[in-house]
Amino acid sequence: MDFCIVAQISMMIRSLSSKQKIVIISKDKGYDSVIEFFKEHQYCIERYSLSLLHYIYSQIYPERIIKKCDTHLLSKISLYSSMHEFKSHLHKKEYQIFLFDTYSEPISNAHMYIEYDIYTYRYNVYESGLLKNDFQNLNDAQHYFSQQKQELCHKYQIYHTRTLFLKAKEMKLNGYIEEALQKGQSLHECLKVHLGERAGYQLFQKFVE
Repeated sequence: MDFCIVAQISMMIRSLSSKQKIVIISKDKGYDSVIEFFKEHQYCIERYSLSLLHYIYSQIYPERIIKKCDTHLLSKISLYSSMHEFKSHLHKKEYQIFLFDTYSEPISNAHMYIEYDIYTYRYNVYESGLLKNDFQNLNDAQHYFSQQKQELCHKYQIYHTRTLFLKAKEMKLNGYIEEALQKGQSLHECLKVHLGERAGYQLFQKFVE
């Protein structure tokens, strides 16, 4: 099949303008040497590794993404086999094309976002750089994103300010504070249970002073 495709292209270019673009849709990098040969003879030939579905625009959101990609970016997609590899070679402006909802929690600076994985056709939800979940459609991803956002806000609102959060982090009190909240205890009580009455009281005083 590979030889047939190359042979067909060889016959096609005889009747086409050198400005006519030809695209081979395949993940097979074996075509690249043939493509480079044609390019040396001034023919415009590229290889794109995505599914044909991306190019016939059968889904509205992938369609919008593909339309935003220039020829250089589409060619770059073909160089890698996973979103992890691909996005590590993107400029910030290029990567923005693949992002949907984003949110930064002001107290902790935890960052959440939905990323479209162009290799698996999934919508990935990330929190602070860690993959939380992935979905087949954007609506499900956005619903999950909204739930996680609410949980994130609730988790850090107990600190009231970023300054207090950073102080708790520096003193390694975050785990005690969150445990106290879950158990309905005061921080002082929680520290006494774990550290003893005297050490717990001293650490609590140092934190609130």
